[in-house]
Amino acid sequence: MDKKEIEVFIKQLNESQIERMKRDDDEEEILDLLDESERFRGGGAWTVQLTIPQPVLDLLPEWEQGNWWEVGWVIDEDNEGFCQDEAEALENYGVKSEDEMNPIFCRRYYEFTKEETQWWQDLEKEYKHKIDLPFKEILFEFG
Repeated sequence: MDKKEIEVFIKQLNESQIERMKRDDDEEEILDLLDESERFRGGGAWTVQLTIPQPVLDLLPEWEQGNWWEVGWVIDEDNEGFCQDEAEALENYGVKSEDEMNPIFCRRYYEFTKEETQWWQDLEKEYKHKIDLPFKEILFEFG
C-alpha cells in the first residue's frame, strides 16, 4: 500500500463513519466530531478503538493524524494505556526502559465493516516487519 492508497481509504472510512451515524440518527455524536478538543475520544457511540504504533501513524495523511491521540504504555487515571505497570510493559516487550518503546496512538470509530477491519489487518501485515521498535501491532478493541 502506498501513501495515496492509504489516503483514499482513510477519506472513505471517515465519510462512511459519518454516514453510519446519520443512518442511526446520532446527531449529537456527529456534532461532537466537530469539536476538535474531544474528537474521537470520550463517551458516545464508539464501538471500535484502534491502537497503533508511531510508524503506522506516520503512514496516515497529515490531516488524519490529528484525530489520534498518544497514550502511555502504563494505564493512567483515564483508563488509557496498554499495561498495568511499567515493569509489565518492559517485560512484555523485552526492553530496559520505556524510552526504548515507540509511542502508541489511539482513535475511536463508530463501527467497522469486515472489509474495513481487514484493511487495517492488511496494513499491519505489510508494515509490521519494517518497524524495528517494540509494539508493531494494530490492536482492535471492540466495545
